[in-house]
Amino acid sequence: MLKVFLMMALVFAGGVACLLWQMKQQRVRRQYLEQFDFAALLDAALIKRYPQLNEEMRQTVFEGLRDWFKVLALAKQSPVLMPSRVIDDAWQEFILFARNYRHFCQQTLGVFLPHTPARAISSAGLNYEGASQTWRLACQLEGINPASPVRLPRLFALDHKLNIENGFHYTLDSQCLRGLYFQNTRVSSFVADGFDSGIFEGDSADAASVCGGEAGDGGCGVD
Repeated sequence: MLKVFLMMALVFAGGVACLLWQMKQQRVRRQYLEQFDFAALLDAALIKRYPQLNEEMRQTVFEGLRDWFKVLALAKQSPVLMPSRVIDDAWQEFILFARNYRHFCQQTLGVFLPHTPARAISSAGLNYEGASQTWRLACQLEGINPASPVRLPRLFALDHKLNIENGFHYTLDSQCLRGLYFQNTRVSSFVADGFDSGIFEGDSADAASVCGGEAGDGGCGVD
């Protein structure tokens, strides 16, 4: 009986130790991500891609990139979709610094995260679960109610705010954005309103946008 008790105590102690270690790892990873200086590594590359963006605007892009990795960390390898062209471009530039990027992924996510080309995401078909997950987590980061948002989270607002050419623009009243929160019950609503509007057909399929596109394309664009 004593042996059984000791074994149970050891198992319990091991479980507690494992949990505490995981919590410590999460704190370390969050701190590393919060303190990482994207600008030091990527500012010159972003200037070449977007010479019209001033220093303050570029810093906003880097904060958006930080948001993206926070979403990835919260998603825990479940599917998500990139809703911003300018942040996606910054992500691609980051990957070109292969050694830095690999180390960053290990320190923040625990695994290497390859960049999935936007064209491949869209041509493979829209992932409603991933779109919904991205919307919910992006809202969570900024304390926004995903079912009734009063503003767009940065990941969804940045392309329009910075007037990014061929960027993805969203509005609060677009049904497809509202439908993302109610993904399990309102699929038909946001398919009809944006996902099936031809945004991802042909050459326009190079976008990883959830339901975005240029203004007036029939999706969730800004009029």
